[in-house]
Amino acid sequence: VLHALVDRYGARCRFEDFSDLLSRIRASYDPRSEDSGQERDILAPVCEAEVLLLDDLGAARSSDWVLDTLYLIINTRYTKRRMTLATTNFLDAYPKGESRATLEERIGGRIRSRLYEMCMVVEMQGEDYRRRKARCRRARGRGARNDVLGGVRRITGKGSAPTTPDISATSGRGIAFFTGSGGMNCSFVRGS
Repeated sequence: VLHALVDRYGARCRFEDFSDLLSRIRASYDPRSEDSGQERDILAPVCEAEVLLLDDLGAARSSDWVLDTLYLIINTRYTKRRMTLATTNFLDAYPKGESRATLEERIGGRIRSRLYEMCMVVEMQGEDYRRRKARCRRARGRGARNDVLGGVRRITGKGSAPTTPDISATSGRGIAFFTGSGGMNCSFVRGS
């Protein structure tokens, strides 16, 4: 999605794995770190990016500090009307009988509330990308080859050539681009 925004529209995009971002910010508090005292330098490009994709939202263990940091990012982008895309494996509700943490339980009510106002939710389901990739590697070892058709990778024997690039690159989830309601230019992608 980010590549398409850059290629087609010249957008200035930034990809951040949320857990990695938190690790870099934590390291900025360590006086021995090369990023020591640089929290603002780490957060500024995240908050100011024209388009930000936060990957794996809710995966980091919640603490007051994590929630405050996420709120700072989301609220800053909200007030500046910056486009934000996110991926997560947490739903707002699960089928009866499933007892897993919801997205709101992972990121807090006030952050989830902002995302409700800012964004449209698109639930994407599909085969886990990493499992599919491993199955393709095993099949190649047996003489089969990968064939890409319609963005979905499948195994074929000899004779077929790939026709389109494989654009699915998430763990059983897809990524979509869309515009939020009420003039907010923001997106939110949720996996199951």
